[in-house]
Amino acid sequence: MNVLSKLLDKSAVDHKMGYHPKCKNLSLTHLSFADDILVFSDGNSRSIQSILDVFGRFANISGLVMSVEKSTIYCGGMQEENRQAIQNQFHLDVGQLPVRYLGLPLLTKRMGKNDYQPLVEKLKKRISLWTNRFLSRAGRLQLIKSVLMSIINFWMSSFCLPGECLKEINSLCSAFLWTGPELNARKAKIAWEVVTTKIDEGGLGLRPLKEVNAVCCLKLIWRVTSSHSLWARWVKEYLFKGKTFWAVHSNSTLGSWVWRKLLKYRDKAKEFHHIEVNNGRGTSFWFDEWSDMGRLFDIVGARGCIDMGISFTATVESAMTRRPRRHRYDLYVMIEEALNKQRSKMNHGKDVVLWKHNLNTFKPKFDTKSTWLLIRDSKPDVSWYSTVWFPSSTPKYSFMVWMRYIIGYPLETKCSSGTLD
Repeated sequence: MNVLSKLLDKSAVDHKMGYHPKCKNLSLTHLSFADDILVFSDGNSRSIQSILDVFGRFANISGLVMSVEKSTIYCGGMQEENRQAIQNQFHLDVGQLPVRYLGLPLLTKRMGKNDYQPLVEKLKKRISLWTNRFLSRAGRLQLIKSVLMSIINFWMSSFCLPGECLKEINSLCSAFLWTGPELNARKAKIAWEVVTTKIDEGGLGLRPLKEVNAVCCLKLIWRVTSSHSLWARWVKEYLFKGKTFWAVHSNSTLGSWVWRKLLKYRDKAKEFHHIEVNNGRGTSFWFDEWSDMGRLFDIVGARGCIDMGISFTATVESAMTRRPRRHRYDLYVMIEEALNKQRSKMNHGKDVVLWKHNLNTFKPKFDTKSTWLLIRDSKPDVSWYSTVWFPSSTPKYSFMVWMRYIIGYPLETKCSSGTLD
């Protein structure tokens, strides 16, 4: 497959195939997966013929022939007559976008019911495999935690699921937990908001999907601001437009619906994001949090760029190389002092992006659990949780006792000699 990658790249370098308009700056020709490959081009007939020639040459080298029956061309921004001409010339199926790939829909517009319905159907299919077995409520709870939530998390790792989708999934999980094969959400004995609470706060330890959705969005922000992956480089090239993530206009029409959702989470992400400056080349002077003062643009606004003589796009390194100014306002004097302090600590290492793990600790990695604990709405601990949930407890009986505590039934155990409170 490395040989095939080299052949495709060489074909683009030799101008035999044209780059896709949104891939040219990164010299991106294809993406390879386990048993599939996505090839991007400008849609010109000459480019498509060149791609097929590369596959033919690769077949002669390796003996691996492209399966025409399983290959599809997807056209974006092309007129119908051009699509038909390509289909007639190359005898390949022409698909329609959006399409599902690797189990997820490839879409740019807001996710609608038809888009997330495959996720709901997959959950129902899994549940239908379990309904013929005798399962206690504790057993159903474990399946929800270990199986259903894993499927949901896979989708959330790429998409910010809409509220109506989360509501439908919550209803489905609640119905399965309380009624099993019936899937009747109206027979729930305890509100789902209570179920999705930490165990020590009186719940069953399921994480609310709304909070998990927010954590996954924050993780995508962490990846795009700290990673040098192909996806992060593509986003920086075509969506940042020379700015930082914090300076991109929130009303921008660029990017997909998911990208615009990430922009709405910036205020929340600012509480977690911090920069450890070394050489200062990768840190924005105005928009990154590199000093104890916080993000300087949020403090002084657009006027500060004029008063300090530092441009919007300046890095910490470029700001330190300029000649210091004298200022009448104490705030600007404090900024100059912070810059001088950073100048004394400057070295040749790369800047390190940090993420908040607890109230006073930042680390160069993202931690899902720590982030969730910081954004969730905490509740006071209940005094009885260790009585119900302890290491050697039987889940079935612990679940029953938990229900009695929540509903408020009197706790009593019947024995041969009478009733033992």
